[in-house]
Amino acid sequence: MRAILFLLLSIILFNCSSQKLKRGPKIIDGRKVKEHIVQENLIVTVPRNWRRIFNHGSIGFSPLGSMGYYKNGIKIFYSNKNDTSYPSFDEYVKNIIQRMQEGRNIKMENQSVLLDTTQYGKTYTYKFSVKTGIAEEVTINKFFEQNENYYHFYNRSYRQYFKKYSSDSEFIFNNLKFKD
Repeated sequence: MRAILFLLLSIILFNCSSQKLKRGPKIIDGRKVKEHIVQENLIVTVPRNWRRIFNHGSIGFSPLGSMGYYKNGIKIFYSNKNDTSYPSFDEYVKNIIQRMQEGRNIKMENQSVLLDTTQYGKTYTYKFSVKTGIAEEVTINKFFEQNENYYHFYNRSYRQYFKKYSSDSEFIFNNLKFKD
C-alpha cells in the first residue's frame, strides 16, 4: 500500500514540475532548444545542452556538466520602469553599472561600455573581467528596455570557458521572447 501511495505521489509531483519547466524541444537556427518561462512576461530559449538553475534566489541558466553556475551562467533581471526611481533608461543603466563597480572588493579590469541598437532597441553592453583566487572571470551585461520594463542580461564565465559558450550566450540573448 505504501509503495503504491509513494508511486502515485511521485508521478503527480514529477508531472506538475515538468509541465511548468518545459516548453520544447524545438529546433531554432539548427539547434535543439528548450524554452523556459522565467517571468510572466518573458520566455527564455536555451540550447538543449543548457539547464535551468536556481542561484542566489533567482533563476539562471548554465551549460550541462558545468558544476552549477560556476563555469558559465546567465541570469536575466528586470524592473518595471514605473516602479523604479530612475527618471530614464540611461539613468537606470548608469546606476546599475555604478553599483556593480562599487560592490566589488577586487579590481575590475578591461571595462568597456558600448551603446548599440539590437532587435530590442537601444542596448548598452558593459563588459569587464576580474581575477579571483579561483580563476579569471569575464562578465558581460546587456541592458535594454522592452514592454515597460528595464532588462539586465547578465552573463558570467570563467575565461577558459568564455569562447566555448559565447555563441550560446548570444543565441539566448537573440531569442528572448516577450509577451505583450
